[in-house]
Amino acid sequence: MTLTDFLQPLDLDTHIRMAEADADLIYFGPAGDLPLPVMQQYEVADCWSEAYRSIGGICGISIIVTKIKED
Repeated sequence: MTLTDFLQPLDLDTHIRMAEADADLIYFGPAGDLPLPVMQQYEVADCWSEAYRSIGGICGISIIVTKIKED
């Protein structure tokens, strides 16, 4: 599933943490602030809900992504 399709039904203020499995953090913040060109570059490999204690225990979604390869 593309990241764009995954994020579409979420509230814009839902916090997400996005990273590749073997790489550093790509994005952390509200889903609505993630630029569309960035979203279109990735597919969702795994996801889970998580409480982010560093920002007051706000619940969000952690997403592991893979970059879509261009032909």
